[in-house]
Amino acid sequence: MSSQYKRKIKVVTIKQSFYELFSENHEIMRILGQEAKDRPCLILLKMKYKGNLHTFAIPFRSNIGNAPSNTYFPLPKRAKTKDRRKHGLHYSKMFPITEKYMLAYHMGGDFQEELVMAYIERNIKQIYSEAAQYLKNYETGQHELFCVDIDDVLIKLNNQ
Repeated sequence: MSSQYKRKIKVVTIKQSFYELFSENHEIMRILGQEAKDRPCLILLKMKYKGNLHTFAIPFRSNIGNAPSNTYFPLPKRAKTKDRRKHGLHYSKMFPITEKYMLAYHMGGDFQEELVMAYIERNIKQIYSEAAQYLKNYETGQHELFCVDIDDVLIKLNNQ
């Protein structure tokens, strides 16, 4: 069952060939027991990083731990969200991506999913603003210890 509503935002999954480029970078949505290709990402088009525009994928995460509040956008808890954990869009796990590595992701269309997607759409300006601020901070070296190496991803994407 897919969503009956036309979305303003694009939800995709990422091809396995992308993850294979970054086997040494464990911060690109790698978790035990789950295929990375099965994880949805929210796509924010054309965010500025180091003076250039890039497309960034921001992963949905069900169990964000002790991350600072400025590194994620909180979403309503899911059934998979453990106690003392948070569900959200995790900016420190976002990465640049190109169309070549994107696959359509079909939302299940259940009521909770529809509510979460509507909540994201209502708050998309805030999400975009917070993600842009994260990128500005990242450029100046202000980032979490466990974050995606954005520069490494860009280098590898440019060499493809």
